[in-house]
Amino acid sequence: MDNLSSLLADTCSGGKLKPEQSKQLDLVRRSVGAREPGGARLTEVLKCFLEGPVETQDSALVDASNS
Repeated sequence: MDNLSSLLADTCSGGKLKPEQSKQLDLVRRSVGAREPGGARLTEVLKCFLEGPVETQDSALVDASNS
């Protein structure tokens, strides 16, 4: 978990990542699930951060009604 929290902090800082960190981020992006000790979900949190917000159907309807 320490490695993932460091990766999340380095990613959020906006600085240049080391080549190994870039490889790790690519693995997180391609992951479809994770089982971490104690039920932790840091991999999923990191993946959400990398993918950004997802537009929901409701927000699309609100945007369309504002046109």
